[in-house]
Amino acid sequence: MESEKVSKTSQKGQSQQPEPSTSTGSVTSRPRRGRPSGANRVPLTLEERRARNAQYERERREDFAAAQTELAEAAGCDPNASTINLMAFVVTKLKNASEDLSIEEYQRINANLEAQIASCFERLGPEYVLSGDEDDVEPDDSNTRKRKLSQETSRDEKRMRPASPNSPESELPTPSQFAHHTQSPLLQLETALEQEIALRFCE
Repeated sequence: MESEKVSKTSQKGQSQQPEPSTSTGSVTSRPRRGRPSGANRVPLTLEERRARNAQYERERREDFAAAQTELAEAAGCDPNASTINLMAFVVTKLKNASEDLSIEEYQRINANLEAQIASCFERLGPEYVLSGDEDDVEPDDSNTRKRKLSQETSRDEKRMRPASPNSPESELPTPSQFAHHTQSPLLQLETALEQEIALRFCE
């Protein structure tokens, strides 16, 4: 009785084990890897394990080669390229594709920049006007007058500085030249009158 119960239990457990699933979408279905399921499994010998592992390695290499060939065709790369060169080519192409913007994106960026430029001109105020080139902004006449005034002040300061001792004596004006340059019209008139009075007294 007990042996019959054990046999029934083992048969029931084997019937409940799931069957290996096969993908319906693939063209060729491969058997499930690993040792067969069940309680009475026969251990594999060393040669069988080596053959099984070699078969797994061949399948892995075939899958990898097929995937690499498909990737090279999709990316437009040389199918004989190495794995490193293929990966670098694909990464570079994906990066360039992600950075390439559409026309609408460029138009949106240009509109945003134009709005920023307009807001900058509004903050600068009416004293800043555009010249012939839109990129050049010139200040108004008040700033120009300030620059001219500062230049004239610097020239006056240079004139008022004392002469250096190394300057040649020929540059200094003579008394006659100094009198000629500093004589006003009133003094000239007085000198002419004195000369006329002196001539009359001499007569």
